[in-house]
Amino acid sequence: MTDNQTNRFEMGQATLAVLDANADVWRGVPDLVAHRGRLAELLAEIRDAARRQADPTEAATEVKAELRTEVWTRTYKLAGAVRSWALTRGHLDVAARVAGGRTELSKLRDLVLAERSELVVAAARAH
Repeated sequence: MTDNQTNRFEMGQATLAVLDANADVWRGVPDLVAHRGRLAELLAEIRDAARRQADPTEAATEVKAELRTEVWTRTYKLAGAVRSWALTRGHLDVAARVAGGRTELSKLRDLVLAERSELVVAAARAH
């Protein structure tokens, strides 16, 4: 973080500390309770962003893992819907093309997962 960002972060922490130290005075005011909660959330987000900036490799790895999980989860759900439709309509070839379990998808290499996802999306669009 830059010096300016660090100063703003520390000011937010100080504000939060003062609010917490005097909670009995303002706890009955719903807007202040909401704003205090939002401030705490923002400080947590800033802390997380600062951590990611400090180690970009770790951050990139974490983001890649999150995206990978999202891709295989959505592929699995879409494949299930397409397979269900295909089986009820008697399209066994389509059902066989999109068949696959959650564990199987989660273990695929990146390129194979991308190809598999594209196959499932193409099947969904075609039918």
